[in-house]
Amino acid sequence: MKSNLNIDVIISVYNGASYIAEAIESVLIQKTAPKSIIVVDDCSTDETPSVLNYFGNNIRVIRHKENCGLPATRNTGIRSSASEFIAFLDADDKWMERKLEKQVAEFIKKPGIGLCYTDIIDCDSNLTPTRNGRKFKRRIGEDVLKELYLKAFPIPPSTVMVRREVFDVCGLFNESMLKAQDYECWLRIAMKYSISCVDEPFCYRRDNPASITNTSSLENYVYYTFRAFELCSAAAAKWGIELPIPLEERKKLYLYRACRESIVWSRPNDAAFFYNKLLEFGKVEISSDVTLKLLKFYMHIKSLVKKL
Repeated sequence: MKSNLNIDVIISVYNGASYIAEAIESVLIQKTAPKSIIVVDDCSTDETPSVLNYFGNNIRVIRHKENCGLPATRNTGIRSSASEFIAFLDADDKWMERKLEKQVAEFIKKPGIGLCYTDIIDCDSNLTPTRNGRKFKRRIGEDVLKELYLKAFPIPPSTVMVRREVFDVCGLFNESMLKAQDYECWLRIAMKYSISCVDEPFCYRRDNPASITNTSSLENYVYYTFRAFELCSAAAAKWGIELPIPLEERKKLYLYRACRESIVWSRPNDAAFFYNKLLEFGKVEISSDVTLKLLKFYMHIKSLVKKL
């Protein structure tokens, strides 16, 4: 089915020969067909180019001459897009066939929204579901800036459709951000536009077996998360928008939550790392509603911190 709204789908890929075909095929079977499928190959060194050649004129391929990173790859696709709407898909994920149809209906229902996302099904490395959706909150043209800034609720990139003009107003993905680049971009969009969420899963998200397990990678993750807050604060100041809490308070809130989540998931070394980071901001208060289990882990964290 063709839509009155023109949509370009942007797929970013780097060394994705083993799964890129599945992603492309999930776009080709959409009930609402996109105007074009733009695949940006970030200088893959595996068989990705051969796989892409198989699809011929069904896709438009742009190849970087050198590896530029995910934000730059998405930006290449955005700059090459001429349609009114853009939908993103990571090369290792895939869509259900009514994904675009459902989102088009949201933009028709609420023409002023800038971004629409959907729920997602988490899968293992073979795209076998590990749980049936995350139960995202239904949103219809909401101002989400405060909640997004304070809670950082997930907006998975492979579920996102954006009005093209949004990037002209809010800017592209920040290419210096090796992590958290999507969160930082969504924050800027939330400052200027309302956002909708379809609370049904229309995307299969493949699990990435690589996880943050050592202190150096945690340090890197914290750096880019803090950087996202800093860039958000700068954009808010530029546009005369007041954020709900000051920048330094937001950083502390992030560390406290990361510490607490690490405790809940029985990752004492990670919890110790985040707690140690919190100490850099001064005295740390543990709220009275912390359970006995958390308190026991807290005491364990204190002993681990002394060893760092």
